[in-house]
Amino acid sequence: MNNSDFNEFYPQLAQKGYTQSEVATPTLTRKVGGELTADPILEDGSNCYWYNNWITRLGNQHDTYADYIEKLNDSLNGGF
Repeated sequence: MNNSDFNEFYPQLAQKGYTQSEVATPTLTRKVGGELTADPILEDGSNCYWYNNWITRLGNQHDTYADYIEKLNDSLNGGF
């Protein structure tokens, strides 16, 4: 994608002063406590924003992180 494509498809980002290189970062991030971070998710999932929402807000408090990942993969593969 060149700069004119970036300005055409993402005009709001360009107007806010973001550049194409700032937006297209290869680093994966995740949300922890409202902040984006590149820290790895712990094995028990205790620092994973989405897993914590699964446990607290959706009432799945008996699911382990492994159960959560398995159900997530099942749903992404078209089944439950």
